[in-house]
Amino acid sequence: MSELLYRPLTTRQFRLLTLLPGAEATPIQTTLRLVNLEDKPAFDALSYEWGPESTNNSEIFVDKELFTIRHNLWLFLKRLRAFSQSAQVIYADAICINQRDGEEKGRQVALMSEIYMRAKRVLVWLGEHERNSELVFGTHFEDAVSKIPRGLMMIPFVPLLAMPVVIAGRVRRATQASRADRVAAWTALLSRSYWNRTWIIQEFLLAQSVVVFCGADHMDRDLIFTKPLQDHFMSIMQKNKRKLDGIPRSFMLYFWKQNQKRHGFFSKGTPYFANIDIFELAFNFQYTECQVTLDHVYGLLALEDQRKSPSITPNYSISAQMLFIDICMLKLPQATGRGSEVTDDGLWRVPKLFRGLRLTFDHAEEILDVLFDNNQYKTQNSMVIATIAKAFDQFGLIKPERKQWILPQTKAAQTSERIISVTRQWRITQKENGNWYDLYQTAQIHEPPGMAFLQLDEPLWSRFGILRDTAIRNAASAANAQNMNNMNQVAMNNMNMAMMGPGGGGGA
Repeated sequence: MSELLYRPLTTRQFRLLTLLPGAEATPIQTTLRLVNLEDKPAFDALSYEWGPESTNNSEIFVDKELFTIRHNLWLFLKRLRAFSQSAQVIYADAICINQRDGEEKGRQVALMSEIYMRAKRVLVWLGEHERNSELVFGTHFEDAVSKIPRGLMMIPFVPLLAMPVVIAGRVRRATQASRADRVAAWTALLSRSYWNRTWIIQEFLLAQSVVVFCGADHMDRDLIFTKPLQDHFMSIMQKNKRKLDGIPRSFMLYFWKQNQKRHGFFSKGTPYFANIDIFELAFNFQYTECQVTLDHVYGLLALEDQRKSPSITPNYSISAQMLFIDICMLKLPQATGRGSEVTDDGLWRVPKLFRGLRLTFDHAEEILDVLFDNNQYKTQNSMVIATIAKAFDQFGLIKPERKQWILPQTKAAQTSERIISVTRQWRITQKENGNWYDLYQTAQIHEPPGMAFLQLDEPLWSRFGILRDTAIRNAASAANAQNMNNMNQVAMNNMNMAMMGPGGGGGA
């Protein structure tokens, strides 16, 4: 691959890929060009799993030069080309960003939220068909759960990319399938590994419109996440006493998006969760997977409420430990009121970010070394250093084999200077005893004992009950308001009738 493909980008520029039409057996041909966000180019953005590094990569042509991509993206491009006889302008990050240039990658990642918000559509690739997933396409979910199939009476599937498709066979096999098979296929499709990836969260939430692709089929997002589907999962929750077992994460993402939209968020210019910062986001989405640890933060930055937190620029040249320190130094003062004392609010944020970045006991010791030995931090906010040290102590983020805590477990408030002094002396003692970085014989499992109560299988989804109850209350309030309006209207009509008299005339 020639580096000439990647001409330097200015601050607001990014690249778009044009996928050229071609026969199925021919190599995939594309072209790459620079565009500016302010020019409002028309394009679709791709959302897909990169997949692990593998020798099973594939090749396409970019500006007539061979370009190696991972097999899953190649499959997606192949399917997209089959859907259209004309060229398609798309954004695919693996190609449109120079992955060998860390500096460019950081700048482009900072633009990612705007790119996905401005795309006409976000095209989601779930992979090839498996586990009867073809049963989902060509039918509504209400057909799948009804006692009497209505598949031949109703064909909601409409090709979205102007490519003729044969629907009859799909409808026929859907009507022949049992209700259990179709519900299972629907649930399996919405539970695929794609939904566990960190980057797809913002790509899915920020999209104006989503089209979901699987094998040779595709369907609009709102046809997949239908109201009957939501009712189906709600009924499962009610039967399970509000537990979330068996509820696909994709459904929960969709529910979050719809709830935020009702409050005016995830629309143009407001791509965030209201009153949520990166500490909360990193913890809530800790279940997600990404190949680069830093992306557990960078992949979520666009979703934090920037009205309440200063922004950071992605930097792929630093470690997760240094990113942890940088975020704490930048954001903790504002989040805790910029006071000089350690607050409970600050203490809670530290372990959430620690957990979200998948940091370990050894990382905690490295972080303390940086904070206490690096002159850059000695002169900075002592409250932040004290907050981190006390949180590490309070939540058991230092290895349990130490047999002691950094600080006395007391309810008495301590000044930042006192916390730093005690911690510094404790570190000196531990190092003199050879107890610093030398416990590698123990399994480095990311489960510090003091954080056991913070560990939830699905932290984000624990908020679902609150969201649901809020939605129910809002709906009830709206219904009550409508009933009141109706009652007022009836009362007004009765008053008018009484004033007009039996004959109905208002005149004297």
